[in-house]
Amino acid sequence: MVNLQKPFTYNFMSAFIAVMILCLSIYPQKFKANPPSPAAFNACWFYPTSIKGGVNIASDNIGALYLPLTDGKLLSINSITAEKTWETSLIGDIISVPLIDQENVYIVTKNSGKLKSENDIEPGFAVLHSLGKNTGITRWLLKFSSSEEVHLYNSENFIVLIIANGDVYSISKADGQINWKKTLGSAISSPPLKKTNEIILSTFDKRITALSLNSGEPVARFITPEPPTIVIEDTTGNNFVVGDKKGNLWSLNKKKKTPNWSFRLGGEISNVKLTTRGLLASSLDNFVYLISEKSGKLIWKKRLTGRIAAEPQIQDNNFIITSIDESEALVIQLSSGRLVTKIFLEDEDFFTGESLQSKNLFIYTTRKGIFSFSLREEGCKMPEKM
Repeated sequence: MVNLQKPFTYNFMSAFIAVMILCLSIYPQKFKANPPSPAAFNACWFYPTSIKGGVNIASDNIGALYLPLTDGKLLSINSITAEKTWETSLIGDIISVPLIDQENVYIVTKNSGKLKSENDIEPGFAVLHSLGKNTGITRWLLKFSSSEEVHLYNSENFIVLIIANGDVYSISKADGQINWKKTLGSAISSPPLKKTNEIILSTFDKRITALSLNSGEPVARFITPEPPTIVIEDTTGNNFVVGDKKGNLWSLNKKKKTPNWSFRLGGEISNVKLTTRGLLASSLDNFVYLISEKSGKLIWKKRLTGRIAAEPQIQDNNFIITSIDESEALVIQLSSGRLVTKIFLEDEDFFTGESLQSKNLFIYTTRKGIFSFSLREEGCKMPEKM
């Protein structure tokens, strides 16, 4: 008896394989993956500590990091080895990012809710501290009326102190004396933008105001459809790039005070960054977008698993981005939005706050402390002891 099952199976399989080869040759994009080559990644160090929530760490870009701690202490460590340089206890709770110049560190504290001692800050007041950068020793203190979020900006001979309620101060670095004070009349709606001679402030009354750093007087005003959540300058310096809570992103011509283009994202815009490829915009819809700076057209967009935790950090043709309460950082190709590689934290640790780039190091706050890594072979070394 002739076995017909074997030749039938053989012929069927041969035909099936031929069809699959034909499909792959006609539609290769559906069946073939083209993953980018992974970037070099080196874990540098981990410093276990408790960082003050909502306040970022700072770097002098020379070799020191300044860490605001939860108990009102300010800690300085070496950015390459993570070795402790000094630690100082401040009056009250830290409410500002440390500001660093060539010689000093400036930081603001407020009352924590209860008077711990006769030297504590009265409720409704805050204190600006000037400390030696290399020692942490106090040079002078300035007490002022505020218990809200504070931004500090550096100028050659003075500090610009901006309170969330719209009060702006110019303060002498030499002795802490107030040079001038300006009240905007509305609360600040986005992080201020500092230029050489001006500070650009956005407020909830739908205005962008440019103040002179020398006098505090307005030098330009712009009306916006919504209160801005982010304002930056484009690469030409002739336009503002503005984002708002409704997800609108637009280019605003400074001279004409009219929009050049607009683009709608899926949620409130939390950050916009200039890159060589376009505008890298983060939104509270858990997407990151790359948008043409000239036309406002979408180049690509990518969804993250959770709420974006920090400002994206860029190196070469890649950027690094994290999500709140996630244990992985994504390294993404800037030109295409493709995933290059992932950087994982240890078990039961996750990203919590802002990020910082210091030379070749990328530094992130986590639930357990500070995590540092590099995408290049050089740039960090592990200390012998932690």
